[in-house]
Amino acid sequence: MELIPAIDILDGQCVRLRQGNPKNVEVYFNNPLTAVQQFLDLGLNWIHVVDLDAALGFGQNTALIARIIEKSDINIQIGGGIRSLKKAKEYFALGAKRLVLGTLPIKKPKVAEKIVSEIGSENIAIAIDEKNGQVSYSGWQDTSTRDYLDYAISLDEKEYGALIYTSTSRDGTLQGPPIAKINLLTEKVSAPIIASGGVGELDDLVQLKQTRASGVIIGKALYEKQFSIREAKKVLDDAY
Repeated sequence: MELIPAIDILDGQCVRLRQGNPKNVEVYFNNPLTAVQQFLDLGLNWIHVVDLDAALGFGQNTALIARIIEKSDINIQIGGGIRSLKKAKEYFALGAKRLVLGTLPIKKPKVAEKIVSEIGSENIAIAIDEKNGQVSYSGWQDTSTRDYLDYAISLDEKEYGALIYTSTSRDGTLQGPPIAKINLLTEKVSAPIIASGGVGELDDLVQLKQTRASGVIIGKALYEKQFSIREAKKVLDDAY
């Protein structure tokens, strides 16, 4: 299982939100590049970067994300506010290895399909942001009527690089991921599932390994030093 640290950017800073609420924000680094430096040389393959300003409609952190890509020798996966072919191509030209689409497939599926055809489905991840069993979008400010599992099943044949499942109610809480819901996803779809939201202790990773998810995105637990990357990698790399 792949360990993927998260760097969420709001107002140019590395932050974590509790349950996606921009009013409940914790700043960990004034410069997100400081966080990047902590993740280098640890045998990681990916970093998950989210432009919260773009996702919430506050602005853009494109120049800062460009510097993160430039300074990293790790694959960068970018999400947050990618809602046009122009923006997708801009990030890909900067060197992003995978783009995460969340709102676009819900609100403008034809634009999302255009991005996929231009960039390649293997370089795209689709965000499944789940709130009370339904799919959330627009920086989690809106919720559709689509069931998260049905939505995932509908995406399964598109050969995306990954489906990223986030429990919005657990994100930033350290209360543990919803294992039962992740189990359903890994049982019903063949696409790689990356779990996100709620990891607070090493036992959460042990349980996630048993779901057959291909990866896990971790943010607050690392910044709060609940465990180290080396400790997490040992759990994920060892047989349990």
